[in-house]
Amino acid sequence: NVLFGNYYSIYEFLICTHYQINSNDKDLPRYFKLHLDDGLQRIYDDVKDNPNLVGYDYLFDKIQSGLSELC
Repeated sequence: NVLFGNYYSIYEFLICTHYQINSNDKDLPRYFKLHLDDGLQRIYDDVKDNPNLVGYDYLFDKIQSGLSELC
C-alpha cells in the first residue's frame, strides 16, 4: 500500500500490458522493480544534465510529450 496505495490493480494492469505478461506471472514484482528503476534512472539523467530544472515544468513536459506520442 505504501507505493501504490489503493491503485495496485491499475498499476498491475499497466505493467502486465506494457511487458505483455500475465498478472499471475511469478516475476511480476521484478517487473515492477525494473520499471521503477528504469524510470528513476531516466529522471536522474535528465536532472543531472539540467540542474536548473523545475520539478513541475519537468513533469508537464514529460506528460505533454507522452500525450503527443499517443495522438
